[in-house]
Parts: sequence; structure tokens; C-alpha cells
Amino acid sequence: MKPRLISVFILVLMLFFASGACAEFDAQVVQQWLVSFTAETAQLNTRNDVSTTSDPARPGQYLLEYDFGTVLGTKTGQLLSDDILCVELTMPGREDCLGLQVGQTLEDIIGGREINAGNLPLYVLSTQESGYGWNWAYAANGSVYGVEYITYGGEPSLKEYTLTYVIAEGRITAIRLKVADATQAQAIEGQQTAEEIAQKQRGELLVAQNDQLELRKEDLTLNGRPVVGIPVEELIALLGEPQEIQVLPDGEGRMLVYGFCVAELMFDEMTGVELVRSLICVEPSVIGPRGVRVGMDAQEASGLLRCDNDVFSSGGMLYLAGEAQGLAPYGELIPGDAGQYVLKYTCRMSDDRIGMMNIGVTDGEVRHWRLSLNEEEEFAYGG
Repeated sequence: MKPRLISVFILVLMLFFASGACAEFDAQVVQQWLVSFTAETAQLNTRNDVSTTSDPARPGQYLLEYDFGTVLGTKTGQLLSDDILCVELTMPGREDCLGLQVGQTLEDIIGGREINAGNLPLYVLSTQESGYGWNWAYAANGSVYGVEYITYGGEPSLKEYTLTYVIAEGRITAIRLKVADATQAQAIEGQQTAEEIAQKQRGELLVAQNDQLELRKEDLTLNGRPVVGIPVEELIALLGEPQEIQVLPDGEGRMLVYGFCVAELMFDEMTGVELVRSLICVEPSVIGPRGVRVGMDAQEASGLLRCDNDVFSSGGMLYLAGEAQGLAPYGELIPGDAGQYVLKYTCRMSDDRIGMMNIGVTDGEVRHWRLSLNEEEEFAYGG
């Protein structure tokens, strides 16, 4: 390296590390590092013939191979920082913009922060206080296989800078820095996604993922006997004479009141038969669908029916199943006041009726469960 270039390079490094910015990942940190990186790399010989690395499918992109890894640039000559598309470090000895290198550990990246991703594929470690940017980990089967930093910046056009650490057996096996054109809408959407994930992480786990069967019409029982959609005579034969009979307003039917439950009736105009439309139970001794009981721990109750994702208390209405994958959700969580929420499950009955089970939870305990039919709304959950 020529003396003048050495002086320039050292000066750039001094300014970069003296700023202390390397402790955080943002666009300015990346831009400063790229200046120093290209100044140093210009003095190194490539291991390949750069002129032969042009990909016809990606015109204007050239791959340079070095002992430390590879650089993808937009030209074959000396690269400036604005010419960099991707830097990949695959050998120890070369530090990235955060001062890390291949061979260091996951602990060196996250600095003692605990990653408890559960069943979530992404775990947000931090978000930028100003501008757009975040840091998250990729996890599967209880282990982290990648950590990624994303930030936005640049003038006059916005750039997305992505720093990825590939992790295997707790160590960095590769470091990849990508630079791409971006829009503000893209940055805003990404930031919102990261903040939503972080909000879930801060919340309380309400329902854990499981592989139980979804709710079926055969499940809508009390003490193992069907109670929804049956004639009122069958209900009385099962439960006995009610303590009280009330007439619902506006001709909505009648209500049978027992000491342990309340049944709401409806008149089937097609058959002329009075049927049980809903039944709500508040008595711990009565067994509901799949064994649900009043007084049961909410975690145990929610594990009786299928749930494809972990569900947290943060946020608004959260689905219990994989609607994002195009599947019919097997239920939904409806938040209420502090410490209260309802787990709502649905199933197809007959004649396009919807069978429902609601489990009311307060302070982590089941306080009531309700079975019902809904004839008015279309069956929105498939099945």
C-alpha cells in the first residue's frame, strides 16, 4: 500500500472508531465502514479474473474473490463505497462494521441478551430509536441460526443496508453485508413488522402451539352429551326441570335457568321445533367440550383445541391458527379488560350453521364456557 493511501486509510479508521458509532448499527456506520473497506481492498489482489464474472442475468454486477471472502460490485475497476452491492466474509481475520469477524460466537453478537423465541421464527433484539432499523434473530428448534441487522439511509436515494451473521453451533460461519435500493414505504413497513413482533415478545404467553384436533360439532357437549341444536325436551330430560323460565325480549325465544348453567332457546320455523341455541356454564363440576371446566388453568384449557401459533396478550385480536398460511383459523383470541380475554373456537354444523365455543378467562383461570349456534353470519372459517 502506498504511503499516502496508508495515511488516508488510517485516518478513516481513526475517525470511524473514535466516533464510537460502531457499537450501534445504522446507515452512517455502514457508509463509513464501506469507505474504509474499499480503500483497503483496492490494494489487494483478487483470486479470480473479474472480467469473467459478469452474470448475463445480472448485467452490471461483478464478483471479486479475495482470501477473506467475496465482494459483489457494479464495475470491474477500483470500487468505491457506492459501487458495493454485497460483501461476504467467510474467513477469520477481517472485521465487519460492528467489529466482529468469522469464528466469533453468538454471545459476541447479542452480548448476553436472552433469545426466547418459542415457536416464532423471528425474535426482535432491538429497534432503532430514530430513523428506520431493527435487529432480529432467526430461530428454529430452540437454536439461533442467524442474526440480522437492517437499517435505511443515504442521499439522494434511500438505501437498505442488511448485515447478516450466519450461525452454526453457536459460532459465526459467514458475515454478509448487502446494499440495495429502497423506498420509504418499504422502510416503514419493515419497521412496523419488527415493532409488532417485539410487542408480542413483551406480552404474556396466553396460548401455546399444539397439534390437537380443531373443534368439531361432536365436541359441543355437556358432561359428554350433545346440548346445542337439540330439542328442548331432550335438554330437560338431560338436565331436569329448570329453576326458572324467562322470555327473551323482542320475540327472541325463551331462556331456561339452572343453578349451574343457562340455556337459550330458539324456534326452528322449518320444523316447528324449539331448539337449544346456546348454553353457558359457570359451574366447576360440569364437564364441557374436551374436558374444559370452570376453574381450569387457562393454559390447560387452551391446550385442549388446536393452535398453530403461540398467542400473546399484546396487540388486538389475535388468531390462534395459521390464517397467514392460507389455512382456516381454528379459533381466535378476543382481548377484554385487564386480565380478561375470550378464546373463541368455531366449527361447521349442518345447513351452514356455525357451532361455537367461547372460553372466558379472567386472571389466568376459566370463569365460564359457552356453546352456541349462529345462523345469521356466513361460515367464515372454512372447514
